[in-house]
Amino acid sequence: MTKPDWYRRTEGKLYAYPSIPSAIAHLEAQVQLLSCNMAPPKAAVYDRIGPPSTGEKLTEPERFADTRIEKIGKKEAQIALKRAEKAAIEAAMRRLGEEERELVEKWYFQGWKLKHPEKKIWRELRISWPTFFNRRKKIVEKMAEWLGEKTRESCQAEL
Repeated sequence: MTKPDWYRRTEGKLYAYPSIPSAIAHLEAQVQLLSCNMAPPKAAVYDRIGPPSTGEKLTEPERFADTRIEKIGKKEAQIALKRAEKAAIEAAMRRLGEEERELVEKWYFQGWKLKHPEKKIWRELRISWPTFFNRRKKIVEKMAEWLGEKTRESCQAEL
């Protein structure tokens, strides 16, 4: 049986959560580089792409500046999206109980499967194997609702 799309999307967000701060830092560095870039020294004139009636001409430095401003705007929008995603996951984590939070942190944030392949996480959490997987499924379902991944339409589509 395959997992629903909302389940996979939610798990993807949980697995990606630890890398969000570095992604934000990387995007901020790109914005910094773009804002420091100098315009090319040439001053060739090009026709502006747009309605033919305008007849405006742009020099190469002006085109470069326009492109750079657009790229900076896109990067800043990506930064805002990453920050909002991080805040939403943190808010959802605060709503979980202590045991549920520990399970999510160990399984999704600390990469338990990769760091400790010889250890079984359910033994570490002092629960049985079926209990672990049932709890994990219920926790992901709760978080999917809180993160807006699981909507009524997606639930009805499953049926």
